[in-house]
Amino acid sequence: MKKPGAERTRAGFASADKGSGLAPGPSLTQGLLPVGKGQAACGLRAVLAAGAAAAGLAAGAGLAAAFFGAAAAFLGAGAAAFLGAGAAAFLGAGAAAFLAGAAFLAGAAAFLAGAAFLAGAAAFLAGAAFLAGAAAFLAGAAFFAGAAAFLAGAAFFAGAAFFAGAAAFLAGAAFFAGAAAFLAGAAFFAGAAAFLAGAAFLAGAAFFAVAMCFSLIKWESHRPSPTGWSGCGYSSLESRSGGTLRCDESVGHAAPPRRDACVCGFRSVTAWASA
Repeated sequence: MKKPGAERTRAGFASADKGSGLAPGPSLTQGLLPVGKGQAACGLRAVLAAGAAAAGLAAGAGLAAAFFGAAAAFLGAGAAAFLGAGAAAFLGAGAAAFLAGAAFLAGAAAFLAGAAFLAGAAAFLAGAAFLAGAAAFLAGAAFFAGAAAFLAGAAFFAGAAFFAGAAAFLAGAAFFAGAAAFLAGAAFFAGAAAFLAGAAFLAGAAFFAVAMCFSLIKWESHRPSPTGWSGCGYSSLESRSGGTLRCDESVGHAAPPRRDACVCGFRSVTAWASA
């Protein structure tokens, strides 16, 4: 007796083996197997046990779900309470700390602003002192420059006075030198004039002596004497070679020589000029 579905199963396996390229396997007989009463009861008990287990599992799962839901609700409530209170406390404390920090920073800023103000005031006073010192330094420099200019002017005027005195001294020296030269020239011309006057006097005296000599010669030659010739000659008591020439002495000559008379007249004029 053929079981229903066996052919189809066998044909299906053959087609599957043919399509897959595998060698055809042994054919399996498919269908409902005959079950006895004991097997049915066993199966029913297995099914019931499985249902009871499933119901137990479902009940356990529900209990677990309820437990976990309650735990979750508890944890959510606790977490919410904890987070709310903690957040409020944290935010309050943080805000207070923040405000305290802000106040601290404001105080620090005020302190720094005051310090900066004092530093600026100190810098301002230092700058003012520096400017005052610079002004004093410039005033001192100007004073010393003026003193130097004053001393330079005084030295200049002293030098000018010295040079003026030196010029006056040189002018006086030149004047005295000129006066001395003038007096020397005057003395020279006076001496020259005196010399020329003396020369002229001597020339006049010589001319006068010569004229007197010629006059005496002429006069002696034309005046006769009763006692003899009166004139210049040699004494009769002395030899003619060593005798002395005598004037106004009568000698026994008829006429004296003209040379002796000329010499006698020249000596008379020279003696008168020297006297």
